[in-house]
Amino acid sequence: MRDNKKTDKIIAIYHAVEDIIAEGVDIATMRVSDIAAKAGIGKGTTYEYFTSKEELVVKAMIYLVDSMTKRILNNMQKKASFHDKFMLLLEEMEEKVKQRACILKYFHMLSDLNLCESMHDLLLDNDEEANNANPMRVIRYLLEEGRKEGVICDRYSQSYMETVMFSKIIAFVVYVDNVFGNKDHDNEVMKQNLYDGLCKELGV
Repeated sequence: MRDNKKTDKIIAIYHAVEDIIAEGVDIATMRVSDIAAKAGIGKGTTYEYFTSKEELVVKAMIYLVDSMTKRILNNMQKKASFHDKFMLLLEEMEEKVKQRACILKYFHMLSDLNLCESMHDLLLDNDEEANNANPMRVIRYLLEEGRKEGVICDRYSQSYMETVMFSKIIAFVVYVDNVFGNKDHDNEVMKQNLYDGLCKELGV
């Protein structure tokens, strides 16, 4: 029972970080007291589980990315075609941009030296959750599904194909973020254009 309570508190802390970042608070200025208040626990309680704010934030981001990655992979497996799987991923990214979800702040986190060092330390410790929280798992799954369907070829290196796929996803995130709320832009057309471009570049 004690372990379950501890897990619940840690998850509450992780989601508190997500909510605070979604409110527009910068990671560098985020305070542990604010995280604790949002999670509904005492500030001192957070230090029972984390040694520093950097560790807390990094582990929160790892948990959130891992959760999103697992959910997307699970939903993709329910789709019949490579096209539908790719479109599902773009839809997920579109929704996250609209929500201003903190998952999109994951990349900005890398510009903070202290957080980079914390992430590096966690990976060196072979933290299972840290190693699993890799969005590239989704990219690799998509490429494999594309190969099985005969949409994606094998004449390029894996790293090149991952880079091309990842660039399409990031391009869409940037596009949606820049045109959000602008009725003159059609996200569905852009999704299809990105899919067609991907198939042209990596197709058979």
